[in-house]
Amino acid sequence: MRSRHLFSILFLGIVTLISASANSATVTRILYQFPNLTSLENIAVRSNGHLLLTPVTSSSLYSLDPSSPKVANLVHTFPNATSLLGITEYEPDVFALVSGADPEDPSIPWVIWSVDLKGYLEGSKNPLVRKIATLPKALFLNGLTHLAPGSPWILAADSQLGLIWRINVNTGAVNVAISDPLMAPVTEFGIALGVNGIHIFQSHLFFTNIFLKGGFFAKIPIDPRTGTALGKATMVARNGLCDDFAIDSKGNAWVTQNLLNGVQVIKPDGSVRVPIGGVNDTILEGATGAVFGRTLKDKNVLYVSTNGGSAVPVPGTFRVGGTVVAVDTNLL
Repeated sequence: MRSRHLFSILFLGIVTLISASANSATVTRILYQFPNLTSLENIAVRSNGHLLLTPVTSSSLYSLDPSSPKVANLVHTFPNATSLLGITEYEPDVFALVSGADPEDPSIPWVIWSVDLKGYLEGSKNPLVRKIATLPKALFLNGLTHLAPGSPWILAADSQLGLIWRINVNTGAVNVAISDPLMAPVTEFGIALGVNGIHIFQSHLFFTNIFLKGGFFAKIPIDPRTGTALGKATMVARNGLCDDFAIDSKGNAWVTQNLLNGVQVIKPDGSVRVPIGGVNDTILEGATGAVFGRTLKDKNVLYVSTNGGSAVPVPGTFRVGGTVVAVDTNLL
């Protein structure tokens, strides 16, 4: 009897472990992995559900269909650049993005481009691409966001100057919109970085600062017509090392941790949890950007871009190609 009882306990334990492992496996799915030495920086989603991916290791923009992610299609390669960073939609199916270079190479300028995908057909029709503006005074353009529906203004985070540039997509006019002490850069790991990811929610500009004060998530009230600050920035959470993020309809921020290989959820009250990934996680190794799906099928799926551990690989592993990971937030 004791043996039978012990067997039953062991059997139930094994079934529980297998079930837990299966559930964990369904939370995250690697949709696509780029070749080695490719580091993805940011991610956006079109109205048709296709993902747009910017690599920091090349100047080529890629598209990926998450429903059939066998091939990442080349959309366009931008001239006189070695990297792509922030990307944002400013009109239906029209996106602005940042091209540039390593901050130590001043010969390559920081440029904001427009990519019109309204008539774009993968493999048969090219997008309409035009230069919006060159920013000769910028040092390191990073996160990018559109100010408001119908507005001609987009905002760009300058991680090395610690400020927010404002760019008019119609005229190319450029000026400083916001400069706040909480956006200031700090030098860590041999590079100076301050304000990083930026997004607007409920008349506030939310942003991350990866190094200052150990890393934090903050917000600042802004004028939705001009993008100028209406007050001082305040911390929402001191959440440590962090990169870009997505904000859901409830105001929760899903923040990529990059060097810590995970995704945090920060509630409006400032509470923080890490529901997926961790220091030794290889699925979200080097998580850099995040965006929610836009179709009925994937509106609760968080798509995460990674750099494949380009900065600090998980101990015992090596740097791999950047990936696109689907996270089912209904299971978290």
